Amino acid sequence: MTKEQAYEKLELPVGTDLQVVRQKFQRMHNQFQVQIDGAFREDMRQKLQAHLMELEEAYAMLNESAGMDDSGSLPHTEKTFDPTGDEAKTQVSQQQASPPPSPHQKKEQEHAPVVDVSPPAQQKNKTGLFVGIVAGAIVVLAGAYFLSNHNENPIIANTDVHQDSIMWQSASAGNNEAAYQLYLEEYPEGIFAQAAKDSLAQISKKTMEQTAEKETSVPSDLNLGDKPQIITNTNWRDKYDNVWDFTDGVAKVSVNSKYGFVDKEGNIVIPLKYDNIGSFSEGLVAVNIGAKYLSGGKWGYMDSRGTTTIPISYELAGAFSGGEAFVQMNKETWGFIDKTGNISKTLTRGNGVRSFSSGFYEVKVNNKIGFFSSNGDKILPINYDSFHTDAWGTLISKEGLICVMKDGKWGFVNRNNKTVVPFKYDAAVHFQDDGLAAVKLGNFWGYIDTTGHVVIPFQYDDAEYFYKGSAKVNLNGKTFYINKQGKCVDDCPD
Repeated sequence: MTKEQAYEKLELPVGTDLQVVRQKFQRMHNQFQVQIDGAFREDMRQKLQAHLMELEEAYAMLNESAGMDDSGSLPHTEKTFDPTGDEAKTQVSQQQASPPPSPHQKKEQEHAPVVDVSPPAQQKNKTGLFVGIVAGAIVVLAGAYFLSNHNENPIIANTDVHQDSIMWQSASAGNNEAAYQLYLEEYPEGIFAQAAKDSLAQISKKTMEQTAEKETSVPSDLNLGDKPQIITNTNWRDKYDNVWDFTDGVAKVSVNSKYGFVDKEGNIVIPLKYDNIGSFSEGLVAVNIGAKYLSGGKWGYMDSRGTTTIPISYELAGAFSGGEAFVQMNKETWGFIDKTGNISKTLTRGNGVRSFSSGFYEVKVNNKIGFFSSNGDKILPINYDSFHTDAWGTLISKEGLICVMKDGKWGFVNRNNKTVVPFKYDAAVHFQDDGLAAVKLGNFWGYIDTTGHVVIPFQYDDAEYFYKGSAKVNLNGKTFYINKQGKCVDDCPD
């Protein structure tokens, strides 16, 4: 796992203060423990445990402590965070001893992912079971309600429940104010509307408590106001909690979660008074006032002299690229602005912008699509025809690849828009669990690895993704399952 992937796992921008990383990890760790205790299905429990182990690995990398020996600073739940101790070994052994049914053992599942619809919780472990029971009751009652009120068209009813559950899963995964607000905007009377409102109330209460407890003192000789300051101390770095790398002669710095920029001599060029801040791109940087723990607030832009060039009025503001930046004006309107703040394109929800799982935005202009992060930074430019996710709705695979179509052919790129697997395939299925992707060349399907090397020859009439070591394929009208070596392991034809 790279540091970039670790930050993504913790749902934080690259370079976030270590203090904020620790706070975010503590909250997420506590929530996972409660959800694990409250899980009312074993497969759900195992999935949550796997996510928790990935979260611990990400935190260990960012905390530069492979042994994770600072567990004493974690929230006081009934379970102690100790990935090297007996509990982690027990979790791993349980996962190995009791895996969920494989797709070839239960064909009716058809590789379908389990949708985790349990509401997030921030209570202690003793309430976890209650939360799980309530979640189960909500699902059952909601299903009954939709079926009883849509008997004339059960297909529509089932679709509504399914889409509602998928949206809730995305909100639960994001587990922040924006994610729950987005769910309520889409489903104000949805199955999980009350759970979303409760989660928002918990987040607001927690934020207020943390703000009240937060230490606000700063070094007496450090000016955080509007005036630039000349620093003669050669050890000026010691005055800051964090100092980022220099870009275009300036570096981002922070003290007590307030951000600004200094030059190479340590002179403050942009005062440390902002609650969130981006990186310089094409001479401008996005700055935020009003964010709490890097969420919310309003955005605008400044130049390297500290002059506000575009008013602080946007819900989100991305980096400039090609003279344009992706911004959000309000809950329903996005667009692109130039360096003077003029709007060059206006887009609305469903007509140009679609919210995507894991906090991404799919942006479509002139029948071409691209992707932007939740803070407006570009992931892929708007020049692709289509895309695929994995079975869980994830855009970027764990290998860091994105499955997209360009000029009628499929290939794979990384999040820096570098082509990793050439655009030459007639169809493709995203990488799943085992590092192999099904691709079609001409009339036949085969499998490639993450470098584009053909691992299983092109010989099948149809092929699906690998899951738990096997994949479903079709050859000469017969469907069966193969392993990663291309050998039949179940339902083998005579």
